[in-house]
Amino acid sequence: MELLQTDKFYIFNKGENSLWCNRKTGQFEAKTCWDLASAENPTCLGIVQLLLGKLQIHPDLSSRLVLVSGARKVGRLSEGQNVYCITRVVFLPLSSPPDTELNLQQCKKHANHPGGPAGERKLGLPFSDLQQKVALSKTFGTIRSVTSSIKSATVSAAASAAGQGSKIRRETRDKERYERRVLDELSKMFNDSDSFYYSTDTDLTSSLQRQSDPEYDAALPLWRRAEDDYFWNKHLLGDLIEQNNPNLDVWIVPVIQGFVQTESVPLETAPTTPDGSQKSQQDEYSLTLISRRSRHRAGTRYKRRGVDEEGRVANYVETEQIVSYSHHRVAFVQVRGSVPVFWSQPGYKYRPPPRLDKDPTETATAFGKHFDVEVKRHGHVSCVSLVEQSGKEKVIADAFLNNILTLDSPSLTFVTFDFHEYW
Repeated sequence: MELLQTDKFYIFNKGENSLWCNRKTGQFEAKTCWDLASAENPTCLGIVQLLLGKLQIHPDLSSRLVLVSGARKVGRLSEGQNVYCITRVVFLPLSSPPDTELNLQQCKKHANHPGGPAGERKLGLPFSDLQQKVALSKTFGTIRSVTSSIKSATVSAAASAAGQGSKIRRETRDKERYERRVLDELSKMFNDSDSFYYSTDTDLTSSLQRQSDPEYDAALPLWRRAEDDYFWNKHLLGDLIEQNNPNLDVWIVPVIQGFVQTESVPLETAPTTPDGSQKSQQDEYSLTLISRRSRHRAGTRYKRRGVDEEGRVANYVETEQIVSYSHHRVAFVQVRGSVPVFWSQPGYKYRPPPRLDKDPTETATAFGKHFDVEVKRHGHVSCVSLVEQSGKEKVIADAFLNNILTLDSPSLTFVTFDFHEYW
């Protein structure tokens, strides 16, 4: 889709739809492509693939639009839906010029239009180049005259405000330095990990089982039927979602973190012909693997462990394997996550010993909430504990088993599998 810029708006144009973002207020408004005729001197900045959302790192700094400028097609699912992996994002400040080159793909429609530097194509100009130069010259002359007349009057005021101004500048530099550090980390996360995926055609957040549920409404827009746990850019799209405007639905595309790959596998078949003979023919089935990481309580090893009061465990990932042949599809789902009790591993030495952090009553409540969600989402659950049954991890293994016995759910099958016993 095209990204256009005016003095007051950033405008996204895709097909018959356009999305206008006010550069002063950050407010979004859905319009049609025909409304571009009312835009004042729009400039085409280039092509972007997706709007991830809007981000404000510090309340005193400008909000930024988070845009997908590069994406790689990873394949087509069995019903023809395209899936893409995000390879590059850019952060576009609303109220100030971009602090780095956007390096967007050039828009073919406006590539040969005169006016504007490379990557910026004017769509309509009120003056010729000569008229613009004359107007600017007069403007700058007026500015120089006014500046000269007030210079002497401001010298004393500037001197008295120098101390306060220096403090403000330091604070501003600190905020901007913090913003750059956060933006650098976000750039690495999106640009270097190859772990963020999206589709404008299908719901990547939901398993085949969930999509087959009678309560699942496939007629709803993607974001309205998305599984909340795997909707990674939901917060960034908050301003659009809160408007609850159907005209904005086309611009709200859920992104997952995880992994997606689909492959076609050749299959030799020998169907029986009417005369009883067999004729070999080439056929194929598709194998798809989708991993979805929860946006809740994601973190690094040792720093993010256990369960929280809502029953969410650290680093929860749902992995689905789908086999498709003709119009038939079957799926197998497995999930992984931290042991659903309150525990941690404080300290900085290698493999610090785990410890339990809350009493059995609090743990049992959170433990029950966790498996209530699992059973509701997946049905019967076969729970495999990979925790060591002896040594440092025994305290976690015992807590896991005791809570399973206390819960005593007919929908759970519990199995321990200690790798050290089979190594």
